[in-house]
Amino acid sequence: MEPPIQNSGGTGLPHAYIGGLDAAQFNHVDLDNDGTMDLVVFDRAGDVILPFLFNSSVPDYTYAPEYREFFPDIRHWMLTRDYNCDGIMDLFVYPYSVSVDGLQVYEGSYDINGKPQFDLKYDYLTFPNFVGFETNVYVTTIDIPDVSDVDGDGDLDILTFQLGGGYVEYYRNTAVENGVGCDTMMFVQESDCWGRFYESGISEPVDLSPDEDSCYGRVSFIPRTSLHAGSTVLSMDVNNDNKRDLLLGDLSFPNINLLINGGTNKKGWMVSQENNFPSNDTPVDLFIFPSMFSVDIDGDGVNDLVVGTNQENVSENIDNAWLYLNRGTNTAPVFELITTQLFNGQSIDVGSTSAPAFFDYNNDGLLDILIGTSGRFVTGGTSIASVTLLENIGTVTNPAFKVVDDNYLNIESLGISFTHPAVGDLDNDGDEDLLLGESGGRLVFFENVAGAGNAPNFAAAVPSYKFIDVGQNSTPFIVDLDRDGDQDLVIGERQGGLSFFSNNGGVNPNFTYTEVDTFAGVDTRNLGFPNGYSAPIFYERSGQYEMLSGSDEGSILQYTNIDGNIGITDNFLLFDNKYGLMREGERTRVAVADINNDGFLDYLVGNKRGGLTWFTENPVPLSIPMLNAEELPIAIAPNPTRDIITITTETDLQNASIELVDMSGRTLVQQQINTTITSLSLEAFPAGIYVVHIRSDEGYATKRIIKQ
Repeated sequence: MEPPIQNSGGTGLPHAYIGGLDAAQFNHVDLDNDGTMDLVVFDRAGDVILPFLFNSSVPDYTYAPEYREFFPDIRHWMLTRDYNCDGIMDLFVYPYSVSVDGLQVYEGSYDINGKPQFDLKYDYLTFPNFVGFETNVYVTTIDIPDVSDVDGDGDLDILTFQLGGGYVEYYRNTAVENGVGCDTMMFVQESDCWGRFYESGISEPVDLSPDEDSCYGRVSFIPRTSLHAGSTVLSMDVNNDNKRDLLLGDLSFPNINLLINGGTNKKGWMVSQENNFPSNDTPVDLFIFPSMFSVDIDGDGVNDLVVGTNQENVSENIDNAWLYLNRGTNTAPVFELITTQLFNGQSIDVGSTSAPAFFDYNNDGLLDILIGTSGRFVTGGTSIASVTLLENIGTVTNPAFKVVDDNYLNIESLGISFTHPAVGDLDNDGDEDLLLGESGGRLVFFENVAGAGNAPNFAAAVPSYKFIDVGQNSTPFIVDLDRDGDQDLVIGERQGGLSFFSNNGGVNPNFTYTEVDTFAGVDTRNLGFPNGYSAPIFYERSGQYEMLSGSDEGSILQYTNIDGNIGITDNFLLFDNKYGLMREGERTRVAVADINNDGFLDYLVGNKRGGLTWFTENPVPLSIPMLNAEELPIAIAPNPTRDIITITTETDLQNASIELVDMSGRTLVQQQINTTITSLSLEAFPAGIYVVHIRSDEGYATKRIIKQ
């Protein structure tokens, strides 16, 4: 079990390890099939699913990451709705595998074990255009549409901003009218100006039409702007008149607009607006681009309102999940602000891009935690980068942590926009120094002048340490890689490579520079992507170095074959490109230690969302050596191949499995090995290079194969 964490006031954080929230979206799904709706949070910052099981109306939830595996890969946005009237939530999502804007639908159900499953039902939702051809219902990557029964006929309709923005399009589902039932969706474009208003994107109020038959700006000479770039839409009846009103969030503004419908549901006409919703309580103020979600958070049968930010970069990254409980009804809501930090207020969240490192800051024999970050957002559009310190207040075998300083060593005063901590005895004087990577690619050095055996005492910061510069987003790690008795530097960076700086200076560090971006053949970029955001750490297993690196895509990469292979032409062996299946979103960083002295490595993973995730079980105990491909007795033939490969082992392996992975890290085949000879077909896959991973109680092996 992961160690508990307290905040600075001593209160426990029940959701300590959810990994942070940056641009969260909130939806209902009955995860455990118990008849009670749970909550699924999707964060577009890293495209991560965060499932929560509902406990009570406090509201109280339990984070349940084990339900992640039941969801398909999703990107940009997700809404859950029951489109086929079976009582089970379905998924309306942005299309994952193609680059055409629109909506994709997965049908929800439960398997024989009561576990949720989602099967692709519609590649795209379409409608017949003016010449009769089927056209995609248009939704961009940055908008969030409204999917609801707009006209009240029992099937789901869609409201979304048109291409270029400004006007809302109404796609009416005609399934019920055509007698086919709600398990089918048949759309027509009922209106390309539903509500009759125009949202310019250059002013907070929208432009309302003076009459229900005119679309604002289309029948006059009033100039219109084309600057509108993104909106979020949520429809609900706010005044109990049985008409769908609109809540709007805009890319350019911090507030929510409420538009009151004076027309009908089928022919909306917005007649008034409230530009700071909800005006009866604290209005939403999220710097830019709020998004709105109608969900029953406290389980009282009445939908509440959760507001997040739909902007994953330059926007609020701490106070960014506003919960308004509904003290009224679904058709006459009265919203009361309860918190601006739903879930992340009960977790570790340092803003954006968390970078953890273990460090005994008070010399008590217990490893504490440092967390670097790209900063807490502040109004005005800037971020303040610091380092957060968590003290280990537990024991050698039962660690527990408490936040004791969110600006350790007053690092905020340095004015840098990113911090990545590394600790080690750089000057060979018996105590551990502190090194910070930063966004400009340089290093900041804090010398520990306390001496061996004393609690650290750091001298003033030394910026641009040794004039080392690796480009952008330096991520240093301190390790005696060449095993000559002094500590070297291995530094990752934005593009995904490594730089090696060999130290040959003893108490006066003197670094010899090895090629930037090319060291050891490491490249953490996904195929076709310009950046990899490598973040290396080294540890030993059976006396041999192994390396893990975070990546921009989010997978943790494991490298072996390190000792004796640090020359300019030598390469490390990429042993596993999805180590431990630890994927916590984009721009992962990992810290490793046997924190509870049980003989297994523990992993603390940071990510772009600014939080932490703890993995307590090591896939391979420290007592079992990590074997490379030549040591584990297997053979794969033919290689190259055109179709089938045969995997042969000299003896039966215990609990053995085989995994086929392409060069982008995607698992194509995974199965158990039950005999000494196993065949695997590559017929369904294109020509190229693939990696075969063998896992067993005896160890690991990996081989590259070529399909011709």
